[in-house]
Amino acid sequence: MKVFGIAILSAFTSFPFIAFLFTLPFLIYNYRKFGAIPWLKILVIYSFVLYLLNIYCLIILPFPSSAQARNLHGVKMQLIPFMFIKDFLTETDFDLFNPQTYISTIKSSAVYVVAFNLIMFMPLGIYLRYYFKFSLLKTFFISLGISLFFEITQLTGLYGIYNGSYRLFDVDDLIVNSTGGALGYIIAPIFTFFLPSKNEIDIMSYEKGKHVSVIREIIAWCTDFFIMMTVSLFIIIFFPGLTMVSISLISFIFVIILPIKISGNTIGQRFMKYRTISTKSTKLDIWQIFVRNLLIFYVILPTPLYLFFALMYFCISFSYFYTFVFALAFFILGLMGIAMVIQMVIRWIKDDNTLLFYEKISNTKNISTI
Repeated sequence: MKVFGIAILSAFTSFPFIAFLFTLPFLIYNYRKFGAIPWLKILVIYSFVLYLLNIYCLIILPFPSSAQARNLHGVKMQLIPFMFIKDFLTETDFDLFNPQTYISTIKSSAVYVVAFNLIMFMPLGIYLRYYFKFSLLKTFFISLGISLFFEITQLTGLYGIYNGSYRLFDVDDLIVNSTGGALGYIIAPIFTFFLPSKNEIDIMSYEKGKHVSVIREIIAWCTDFFIMMTVSLFIIIFFPGLTMVSISLISFIFVIILPIKISGNTIGQRFMKYRTISTKSTKLDIWQIFVRNLLIFYVILPTPLYLFFALMYFCISFSYFYTFVFALAFFILGLMGIAMVIQMVIRWIKDDNTLLFYEKISNTKNISTI
């Protein structure tokens, strides 16, 4: 049991890093397709990732010690199907009509190892039926494929890291694991009958996607900001004589102002499928675009930088008046950024369409194009 505990603890410890790498592609895909992500979908997907990580750690852990690793060579394979039945008959004293043999039978490795492998893959069948809408046959073969991947991992000594396999490649594991996945598929309604269906979750996503969420907008901002930095780099290379203010302004105009004026959205907005419109008229004016995005790209996004510079200047002796002015200016900009970020967080928590500060000032708002 200690081995199982170590494997599960390792899975939970590494999960935040795996989730971090997985999050951005997950957000982009769902926001592009549906425009929103209900909490239930997040819970299902991330619990599925955590489940897969747990069974992977249970398969590969614990690693052999240094002394054991030095003695590894060749491969360990058991290729006789249903050998676990013979092990059960020879290693246990099970007697159906003698209840006293039940406990000792359950404690036998010939029983609990098989039962563990069976139960370990049952949640996979539940996930594949409920969320991914796979058939029983497809669920069986996917369970078989994942089990084969794990067995090959063991057979190859963790993909060649070790000189030989430190676990047994067992064909019975393929049989039991894939059977566990199929059983999970069969009993899935017992666990999912009170949950909305996958189609209902998608409909919820489309309904929520009719308005542009804060996270959806932030992803678009980050995309545009990355493009601005790339354009600025090219300008620096080809026009080294320009000042940083000029370079920043040119990239801002080409990446943000012109695309919105021409088509109503930037590359990032188009990527996340929404556009900016005026709340006062049918036409979006240049000043609206400029004010809105000036606050976004030169106040909100650089907020941490402004606070850092403010702290740095405040730590310097105010021997010169300009140090005080710079410190105060950066501090004010940082406070403005914090205030707008707090307002965004409140809107995100309330999940409503309240206009944000930069939207009220510029008389603009976003509309979804999904």
